[in-house]
Order: sequence, then C-alpha cells, then structure tokens
Amino acid sequence: MNSLQTKRTKSRYFAIDLFCGAGGMTCGLIQAGYYVIAGVDKENQCQQTYTQNVNSDGSGVKFLNFDLFPKSPEHPEGEQILAIQALKGLLEKRGFSAKNGDKLLLAVCAPCQPFTKISQIELTSKRAFEQGRDTNLLVASLGLVQALKPDAIFCENVEGILKK
Repeated sequence: MNSLQTKRTKSRYFAIDLFCGAGGMTCGLIQAGYYVIAGVDKENQCQQTYTQNVNSDGSGVKFLNFDLFPKSPEHPEGEQILAIQALKGLLEKRGFSAKNGDKLLLAVCAPCQPFTKISQIELTSKRAFEQGRDTNLLVASLGLVQALKPDAIFCENVEGILKK
C-alpha cells in the first residue's frame, strides 16, 4: 500500500496568504507549522523577494500575481475569479481534503496604509487614488472567503481600521 492509499489519522493545516508582499506573514505561518500553498499579491515586483524569503527550505510556496478585486467597471483589471481558480487548483494539487480533516487558514493582510496616520499626510493624486482603492480590499476579500470556505481567517488589526 503506497502513502497515498493509507488513511491519514491527523489533520493537516494549510494556509493562503493574501496581499503577501515580501512574505513576512508567510514566514510566520510556516514557522507556526502551516503548509502555505501560496502568497497572492498584485504587485509583481514582490515576487523575487517573496520567493527568496519563503522558499529557502525548498517548500515550494507559489507566488501568484493577481489583482484580488472582482472584475467590474470600477476595477476593470480585477482578477478575483482567476485567483480563486488558481488557488483551488493548488489546494487540490497539494492534496488538501476537508473530508479528511485538513484545515484551511486564509491570511488577509490587506495594505494598511489607508487606515494609519500616514494616510493623513499630503499624497500625490496617484497615491491618494491607490489608498482609496486599498480601503476596499478587505471587503473584496469576502469573495475569496465565500469561494474557498476557510476554517479560519487571520486579519491583521490596524489602528484606525474601524474608522474607515
């Protein structure tokens, strides 16, 4: 009987890191014993740093470059459906099985700048637009929560988040 045919007696803990940036949250999740399958960020320039930070042990965590907003007139570049399809595919490929007791954590650490004191300083019009857009990322994450049905959600707490 090969290892794929043996019945597992222990749950495994999987995680997905949304808005992963350079990989700080992913590193912490790995150190805590989670099997992180992917980090997702729309900023492609994060990929090299993320990959160097989280794959030094050969764990194979994937960096996925997606805009996590749903495609809409307000967000024409939104790729939420594509991100969900890719993440479901990776979960399947990595052997995730809720039926066998595996657990999924969704780490949602959207950019916190719109909620911090830094947002009170004068910004360029481009950065002000981006910060306005970023305030909606937590709400946009609900589509991923509904589609992936994680067992738990980890969301960083930033002073000022309730004011927005």
